[in-house]
Amino acid sequence: TRNLKFLMDTGASLPLLIYTDTDTTMTIPPNALPGNIGRGLGGFLSGYQGRIQTLQFSDFNFKEVITSFQASDSIQLDLRLINNRNGIIGNEILSRFNVVFDYWNEVIYLKPNKNYRNKFKYDRSGLILIASGKNLNRYTVQYVVPNSPADEANIQKGDTILKINRVSTKILTMDGVVQKLRKRIGKRIKLLVERDGVRHKVDFRLREIL
Repeated sequence: TRNLKFLMDTGASLPLLIYTDTDTTMTIPPNALPGNIGRGLGGFLSGYQGRIQTLQFSDFNFKEVITSFQASDSIQLDLRLINNRNGIIGNEILSRFNVVFDYWNEVIYLKPNKNYRNKFKYDRSGLILIASGKNLNRYTVQYVVPNSPADEANIQKGDTILKINRVSTKILTMDGVVQKLRKRIGKRIKLLVERDGVRHKVDFRLREIL
């Protein structure tokens, strides 16, 4: 158990990020997945995805929290500039509360909402996608987790996802795409992908990979 200092980042879409080299006693879980853990102003951020057993602050306690692990030197951070923080608490946790920032009194008020007890779900396909285009509805594979269902189906970096279970991705938001790839274990996913101008049909079944 460690007492750590985090920035509450309302612009981060992840639950929790830990800079592993800010505390000599912290290590990356042995079964964490390597790969891209997000995107910042400087581009994609590399690191690991895993889970921690418990995150507790004030009277709130979360179990099996999906956590990104990153060495601060991998993004050339000066520890003095991040004010000796150990990481970031993002919107996947903050969205479980109604949040009020009282800047004058330097106090944050948190009231659990209907999302408070939701489990932390991770993609079960092995696909990490980026959205582009005028309407941000062109989804391209940026990374494929090794030995994942998507990897076994031979989906490759650079492939464009055109349809998911016969639904055109043009009418889906990124959140909609992500939710389809987090469905129940064993759910069959049929994709129409485009690679070098050629369309391919692939399918796989979702399973827990984290």
